[in-house]
Amino acid sequence: MNTAEVKRVIEGALLCANKPLSVSDLRQLFAGEAEIGPDTVRDVLESLRNDWLDRSEERRVGKECASMCR
Repeated sequence: MNTAEVKRVIEGALLCANKPLSVSDLRQLFAGEAEIGPDTVRDVLESLRNDWLDRSEERRVGKECASMCR
């Protein structure tokens, strides 16, 4: 799975989640298919944070927990 696909999966999970998701929670999305390391998840979260800077919805990305709010 390439980085763009990982990013789409994580963004979708964050947008659909009804609670904050930890890095561990996000890594479990890829269990059994492609192991994703915690640093990769954090890099993707940072990339998503930058993508959302110009969007109208607020987002919060913490060190170990991420959620997108409306």
